Amino acid sequence: MTTHISITETHEPAFPSGAKFDAPAEECTGFDYVTGPNPNNDDDDNFEGWFPLGEVSLIFGSTGSGKTTWGIQLLRSQEIGAPFFGHKTFKLPWVMLMKDRSRQAAKRTFRRMKLDPATLPLRKWPEGRADVVRQVELVYQREVKKPRIIFVEGLDLMVPKGKEMDSWVPVLEGLAAVAERYNLAVICTVGSPKPSCRQDV
Repeated sequence: MTTHISITETHEPAFPSGAKFDAPAEECTGFDYVTGPNPNNDDDDNFEGWFPLGEVSLIFGSTGSGKTTWGIQLLRSQEIGAPFFGHKTFKLPWVMLMKDRSRQAAKRTFRRMKLDPATLPLRKWPEGRADVVRQVELVYQREVKKPRIIFVEGLDLMVPKGKEMDSWVPVLEGLAAVAERYNLAVICTVGSPKPSCRQDV
């Protein structure tokens, strides 16, 4: 059997848009983002926003640097379509998986942000010993209203031998496949050691 692929001329959209709430992967344009492009950049090629759907994005930072705080502020703003640092947002549904802190630490984080955890779409890690990729997929599949964003806090804690580069390859490849399959933006925080003031002489 021979497969014929027809290539036609396409035009890139001037600005990205939020994907449909239930858009399947085949409807992903490659130009759908959680936020729009830089509003202060007038260049003709300024069409890329933050956190593309169908992809995995990582937010790195040491403990206490504000990764979770910044991420929740972004997601809460885009949930109501409010601009975030001037960037347009699209009211995309989202859920959050927390693994990076204890229950008490989470309470302190939410108190500092003046947030009631009951108002956030927090989800527990699914039961069992399924790997992190399967767990993220299970969370998506169990949602009645399918999210377009899954925010994973503390991905590094779910990667066996997380300090070894080879351990990350299957995890990131697997998450990328899930993101593409369901047209999701999978956004993960990744911790790093705090910089040391010690200098080698």
